[in-house]
Amino acid sequence: MSPLPIPSDVIRWFRSVFAQCNKKLARTMSLVPNVAEPSLDMAFIDHLTQYSAPEILKSGWTVRIDTHFLGGLRHFYGKWEVADIGLLVHYRRNGKLLRSKAAVLQSKRLYPTAGPVKEDMRIDYEIGFARLADPEPAPPLYSQSSFRFDENSRYQALVAHDDQFNAIKQWIGQNKVPVFYQFYNPASLPWEQTFPLTKESRKIRSYDFATRIVRASEVLTQLSAKPKNYSPSILDLAPDPKSLGWRLESFIVDLLRCREGHIFQDIGESEIFSLFNRRSGPIAAAVGFSVEMPAE
Repeated sequence: MSPLPIPSDVIRWFRSVFAQCNKKLARTMSLVPNVAEPSLDMAFIDHLTQYSAPEILKSGWTVRIDTHFLGGLRHFYGKWEVADIGLLVHYRRNGKLLRSKAAVLQSKRLYPTAGPVKEDMRIDYEIGFARLADPEPAPPLYSQSSFRFDENSRYQALVAHDDQFNAIKQWIGQNKVPVFYQFYNPASLPWEQTFPLTKESRKIRSYDFATRIVRASEVLTQLSAKPKNYSPSILDLAPDPKSLGWRLESFIVDLLRCREGHIFQDIGESEIFSLFNRRSGPIAAAVGFSVEMPAE
């Protein structure tokens, strides 16, 4: 199916929205290197909620982004989600749906070569807000700790041949909706951060690395020959960090231009329904892009 003739101001609008989102995510990773991965997913969704009101552009086209965050269930049901965030794109004219497409993102954060990362554990869901009301004993806030990211840092929660690896592999073999890894990274490499922060350490001068998107099929192929429990470093996936997949905003543009994603005709299609219409479906959040042509 041929791409729709999307005006340049629509492309610029989406690129700007997701470039800002990318900067926000990378800044969080850079300033809080031990942040839990679900917090980055929530930051991703939170950034997009401010674009839920329709906006008409100079070309006469109207755009809107809808979000819905449910959170994962794997801690309670023992099931691995195929992806964390589902993406839906709807093209309309005068309210009539012309085309829809879908893709999903599996989020993985980069782990520092030095410094611990807060993990998302079942007990955190069970205890809930009590963690803040009655915090556990901890070192003084002024205690110094350091974190470092470089080309040898690993996406430690991406594990070769584990349950999630096999679930994604099975999904890719049986479904048309493509899965992409969304790799959360610091703003640039190498990156070092020391706690407590200072006014100077909050300054970030370059965002030349940041969040990257890579086809899951390519990642699984690269890891297929690795031993069980192996987690890839940046160098395992790309000879140069800056060549790792798409920048987030560039991927979204390719999705809009029909270069990526799966075009579908009806939400009732089995794989679309299983992803987006079931609470127990294999994603934790959904983002819908609405792009509407002028009536004439």
